[in-house]
Amino acid sequence: MIIIIGLIIDGRKGIHQIWSMSVGFRQVCHVIGIRTSRPCARHVGLRDDVAVIVDLKLRALAQRDLRTIPAAFAELGWPGKDEAKFRRYLSEQAAGERAVVVAELTGWFAGYITVVWNSDYRPFRDAGIPEIKDFNVLPAYRRQGIGSALMDAAERLVARRTTIVGLYSDYGTAQRMYAKRGYVPDGRGIMYAGEPVPPGRAVRIDDDACLMYTRELT
Repeated sequence: MIIIIGLIIDGRKGIHQIWSMSVGFRQVCHVIGIRTSRPCARHVGLRDDVAVIVDLKLRALAQRDLRTIPAAFAELGWPGKDEAKFRRYLSEQAAGERAVVVAELTGWFAGYITVVWNSDYRPFRDAGIPEIKDFNVLPAYRRQGIGSALMDAAERLVARRTTIVGLYSDYGTAQRMYAKRGYVPDGRGIMYAGEPVPPGRAVRIDDDACLMYTRELT
């Protein structure tokens, strides 16, 4: 399935406006456990292999997100997603160091993705490869095409500067999506805190343990 999202890009400020097509809709969301107070993604079938998410808005991180995004993650009990983190992201976005794309579905925060233009991972940084990093979709909005729409937006931003994009992966579900999109491991093995893990060394399996992936954008 292809999610069609149009982007209008301001080269100085990143995302200026993003739109989605809307030509009527049918409900295709069947998510177990989703709260009735929050919407499911609605799709429009244009051809057998094409659909559009209705009422999905993708935009740059804004000042108002410093309250709503941390609150959404606090409700889930996820650590490390506090106001200070997103305030730093907002500052880095303004400085041109990081691009942040936020997804909203009918006005509700659904997820976000960031692109770091100068990766902390030395092989990417030395090769001038931007890194897609810190990619999250709230559980209630998963498997509805929102994650794919965020990845599409991030890849379009990267494609304006380079033909190769890198990312780090630590969770199985995300790894399957990356493989379907054509990402492959960079061949350096498991990393911990940005450094390769030598054979035989034991490491803690946490957010610092990951594989680094790359994809050539066409």
